[in-house]
Amino acid sequence: MGRANRNAKPTKILFLEHNVDGTVGGSHFCLLEICRHIDRNRFTPVVWFFQENPLVGSFRNAGADVVVARPPSPIRFPGNSNTLVRRALSIGQSAANVMRIILSNRAWWEHRLRAAGIGLVHLNNSAMSDVDLQLACLRLGIPCGAHQRGYPVERDWLTLRVARQLRAVVAISSSVRDDLIGRGLHASQLQLVFDGIDVERIKRTLPASDAALEALGIPPGSRLLGIVGNVKRWKGQMVVAQAIAQLHAKYPGLKCLMVGAVADDKYFSEIVQFCEASGISEVVRFAGFHPSPPSLMARMEIVLHSSTQPEPFGIVLLEAMALGRPVIATRAGGPMDIIENGESGLLVAPGEALEMAAAIECLLKDDAERKRIGEAGRARVHAHFTARVNVDRLQAIYDKLLQC
Repeated sequence: MGRANRNAKPTKILFLEHNVDGTVGGSHFCLLEICRHIDRNRFTPVVWFFQENPLVGSFRNAGADVVVARPPSPIRFPGNSNTLVRRALSIGQSAANVMRIILSNRAWWEHRLRAAGIGLVHLNNSAMSDVDLQLACLRLGIPCGAHQRGYPVERDWLTLRVARQLRAVVAISSSVRDDLIGRGLHASQLQLVFDGIDVERIKRTLPASDAALEALGIPPGSRLLGIVGNVKRWKGQMVVAQAIAQLHAKYPGLKCLMVGAVADDKYFSEIVQFCEASGISEVVRFAGFHPSPPSLMARMEIVLHSSTQPEPFGIVLLEAMALGRPVIATRAGGPMDIIENGESGLLVAPGEALEMAAAIECLLKDDAERKRIGEAGRARVHAHFTARVNVDRLQAIYDKLLQC
């Protein structure tokens, strides 16, 4: 499948982004950077989404061909109140869906891969999903690799067996790599490649204006902290609210901006209710989805990360560090690869609001320490976490896949 020389026609790579919960997260932004930096003399990116999203235009502006379509939906049998009948229907439904994946959905993908002239497939989210597409690649002899951007839920025997056939699985952190080995993937399949950002593009970001911040409830002169990420329980925005509740009386000008789409309405309501009960409704403000989170982070004294479960990586931390913003993150998962505790950021225990508050205060009261950590973070990103380094490593993997 390899090309004889560099003058050959570029290989079309199908990147599948299978997120379907309506949110735009790190996987989208990381894929966008890949499309911006990939060598167009060697590769042509085709990005496939299962649903429309606010970044489709950005992918097209980056020169990627974009397709938005979903394969046939899972088969669902009608419910039944009888326990035995319900159990039989559940077994039958599972069997029917296995056959759907193996036969009809696989054939659906085969037709589209042929029609588009795809020479390589890269699953953008997980090695433990999109079995139908993986099977289509196996049938057609198209090299297929995957990015593992999270910790997969338990999967059935078919998913694991097919995933073991992938020629390369890119783990975005040491934590993700170790998790995959524990789930049964072969260590020889795995490649550790940290995500990267376009540092120069981030540096060109124009900070949000005073008027833009005032529209979000942040008056001039505020001491602004912030957290960026979709509002869902494991992201831990409640921990940040609890930490702010410990500090706001001591720091009257303190404000905290929570940036990100609401992915869990119940959790969001709990945060709002806590803020009201704690008297910090005017301190903690919600920005919702924002097309340019770095423009807001550029105005923050400290950028926070508070995931209560291990974060697969933490692209927001890289963006904040590239801007010279000091970061505080939880001591689990990807942030442990990104941050040298006490040097390029501070690490705290997940779910510990008092520890988070203490770390925030440590930086709030010491201008020199904030500057030192911010500059050290910026240097670390330049050295280890750029999009150029990331894409060069991915392209080396693509070359090996195409030579198999």
